[in-house]
Amino acid sequence: MPARIVVGLKPESAGSLPPPQTGPAVSAAVLASLRDGGYTELATAMHDAHPPKAYAVTPLLDEAHRAPGRASEQVRFEVGVLRDELMAPVLAALTARSRWEFGRTGYVTDTVFMGAAEPYPELLAAARPATTWAFHLLTPVAFITGGLQGARRQQPLPDPERLFGALLSRWRAHTGDLSPLPDGTPEAIEGHLEITDFELRATEHLIKAGVGPLRGAVGTVRYTLVQASAVPAPARCGLDALARFALYAGVGNRTNVGMGYVLPDLSRVRPGTSGRPGAQPQTQRRERQER
Repeated sequence: MPARIVVGLKPESAGSLPPPQTGPAVSAAVLASLRDGGYTELATAMHDAHPPKAYAVTPLLDEAHRAPGRASEQVRFEVGVLRDELMAPVLAALTARSRWEFGRTGYVTDTVFMGAAEPYPELLAAARPATTWAFHLLTPVAFITGGLQGARRQQPLPDPERLFGALLSRWRAHTGDLSPLPDGTPEAIEGHLEITDFELRATEHLIKAGVGPLRGAVGTVRYTLVQASAVPAPARCGLDALARFALYAGVGNRTNVGMGYVLPDLSRVRPGTSGRPGAQPQTQRRERQER
């Protein structure tokens, strides 16, 4: 079941700030929490799995989805999980950890809650035969060319075939034959989508200490079906389900170290709330520990 877990943090020292790039550190801390919680084999399997991985993390973010700064009032990171067997261990491990350190900045856990959770059948059932989809790219989105496409290159522009194609690959990889998308969904991705509006800029994201950063796009982008009447309603629902799925899966390369965090259709889904209208978040809180 796709789920998104939100971890709210408070700094141990007032006014202290983390490094500007925290994606790899958050990823390492999440896996360390699993190992410390007795899930060593699971942590190793998650780390060693080939893409598309079954989880995604964000860097440290504030209430405006930016790296925490002097004016920030909140600090959080989020973990998306795409398989049922990951949800309970990851939630338990994150809840059990009381202290975190990023760079030289220490944090204590303030709150841990399930920001959103929707089984794959529910994602499909909630989908509508829409004809346009908008995304807010909050951390850099980038794609890497394959080994048979010449020199491996970064492709930071989120063209519709790459963005929806990446979501399709993740869906297939983590549902198998249990929740297939409607017939015609791949054909709609390949032959009927175009970008109709965008406001994007390029930025860099650290993926590993000592390794050059990757470039990616952040901003907003909207996709629309061309000749929508030629796309069957079930296939349009398939695209809508993939757009909703992006909240959990992330988009593009290196989502396991903080890239590709996107919000689909900002008017419908907000971070820290359930993806299902009217549902209440399931919250597990920890009191701040004095140290």
